[in-house]
Amino acid sequence: MTPLGQSPLALGADMVVHSATKLLGGPSDIIAGAAITNRIDVADALYLLQNGTGTALSAHDSWTLAKQLISLPVRV
Repeated sequence: MTPLGQSPLALGADMVVHSATKLLGGPSDIIAGAAITNRIDVADALYLLQNGTGTALSAHDSWTLAKQLISLPVRV
């Protein structure tokens, strides 16, 4: 289900992983994903992993994803 239709963090999940390639990204312009948490220790571990491996999106991919997120409610 999309992030608009459910809230797993509010239901007690520690982390939620979404594919940004198909659903959030719209017409599959990018390859990306999102890991969301509301726990500080998990967020710190994710940041350390992301910073150490260099897996952050480029500026253009981030802009493309932000642009596609605007139309998410209409597409759902």
